[in-house]
Amino acid sequence: MHNLKFCNKLISLLTLTYKQNNLWFDIILTKNIFSLLTLFQSTGLISYFYIFINNSNKFFRVFLRYSNLEIPVLFPIFFYFKPSHKISVNLKSLKKFNNNLGSSILILSTNRGLLLHSDCLKFGIGGLLYLIIYI
Repeated sequence: MHNLKFCNKLISLLTLTYKQNNLWFDIILTKNIFSLLTLFQSTGLISYFYIFINNSNKFFRVFLRYSNLEIPVLFPIFFYFKPSHKISVNLKSLKKFNNNLGSSILILSTNRGLLLHSDCLKFGIGGLLYLIIYI
């Protein structure tokens, strides 16, 4: 089970950076943040990120994806996972979702970590619905 605080913080920073028309934002280096940033980069939600050290603190510097070098691209993200409202998705349901998703992406919390729905289908596992990214 993954902690919700890191995901809320990352999504709020992503949204704030988008609204302020900034190029990048910094977030503290953690394993959970790294796994989510890797998924965001593979889906095209962010351009890239790297690690830097500032006054003995380690951070990720995350750069938004831009179109025409002027307008940041931010896909609508729906944060679905709540402690009181858990939705477990088994493999059979995931196959049905896959046919109806179109270009949207599900991120699931599994026993192998946070995975895209396409990776869950490859591994033949299900998990808890974590995020939906509408593309």
